[in-house]
Amino acid sequence: MASVEIRLATPADLTEIEAWLIAEREETGEGFYCNWSVIQRGVESDETFAMLHDGEAVAVLVDGTVGPDILSVRPDLRGQGLGGQFAQWLFERALSRGYSVLEIECAPQTSVPFWRKHGFLPMAAGPDGFRHAFKLLERRHALIDGPDITVGVSLFPTERDWNPSTAPYWARTERGRRQHGRVQLPARVALYQPGAHLIDCIVRVTVDDECIYEDKLKRPEARERGINRDPGGFYYVDAVR
Repeated sequence: MASVEIRLATPADLTEIEAWLIAEREETGEGFYCNWSVIQRGVESDETFAMLHDGEAVAVLVDGTVGPDILSVRPDLRGQGLGGQFAQWLFERALSRGYSVLEIECAPQTSVPFWRKHGFLPMAAGPDGFRHAFKLLERRHALIDGPDITVGVSLFPTERDWNPSTAPYWARTERGRRQHGRVQLPARVALYQPGAHLIDCIVRVTVDDECIYEDKLKRPEARERGINRDPGGFYYVDAVR
């Protein structure tokens, strides 16, 4: 049975990866050799990873500060599940680093079915909407015993700031539990809307139908109510204070 290992790319791994990326470009005119400088810079910043299959570097991933930049599998091994294994490793790594959302560019377009299969959604409507895609990462929380407390979270466009009748992008209701002076939610709520300028969006938070905060995500008061920002710059709430 073939062994699979994922590790930070070594100079030897890079030599193997560069060879098959060049071969792919020469044979098809496609592939990620055009981004070779990105792969090399990722090595310097510990962001380039190699997947080894029976000791050979057969896939490469550049996972930067704001999420994945490149994921490519050696052409002759595509369709065997290696890309899916690498993607699942990427999702687990993102969760361990505290990420709430991943955004990607689907290049080439032939990669769209792969990313769709792994839970990514188009960032815009229309035939070109899947050029950029996103995935919300699910993070569940254990709740202590106690009475349920209803928490409402709504995300609005900036216009809400001067037009109270502005409808929300979306609204969610969760059943949380009081714990150490805060209300713990059963799952993380990512305060995300694809394509929106999130830093100026308005969030409304209610506890048992009482509004405890309605203002921009970026305000310091939002932090006091439990609204935080992940390493990718996206806002989220795990618990309400």
